[in-house]
Amino acid sequence: MSLKKKKNIEEFSSDYIRKIVNELQDDTFTVILHNCGKTLKHVDSMVSTGADAFHFGNAVDLELIAPKIPPDRLFMGNLDPVTVFLNSTPDDTHEKTLQLLNAMKSYSNFIISSGCDIPPGTGSEIFDAFFNAVTLYNKNKSQAFWRF
Repeated sequence: MSLKKKKNIEEFSSDYIRKIVNELQDDTFTVILHNCGKTLKHVDSMVSTGADAFHFGNAVDLELIAPKIPPDRLFMGNLDPVTVFLNSTPDDTHEKTLQLLNAMKSYSNFIISSGCDIPPGTGSEIFDAFFNAVTLYNKNKSQAFWRF
């Protein structure tokens, strides 16, 4: 990223967000900074705001972003709300959920979620598939942990 773009991001976004974080975030309130865009180049600037958590849309590859997030901060995302939730089958939603969880398995500060708002009309069976996949993943992860 060019120095000018980095300066613009700081001047027109991160500096203001940092002020909000400093005023509001404490032991009882966490700021979650959400960005739906192609934010890979902006992650360092986002982290510099001091927000305790970051939520990423589906426009980015979390495997590239995850190493940039300090382990004491949460990051969330980023299943595509349209293709994984609205226009998917329960089996596909289940599979995509497990794929992302497995890709992020080495990051204890990761929380799976949709990448943005889930569209109206998404069927309850899709939510069931998502939560069943998360439950299955956590059950298997817990069992694997206790085997050692």
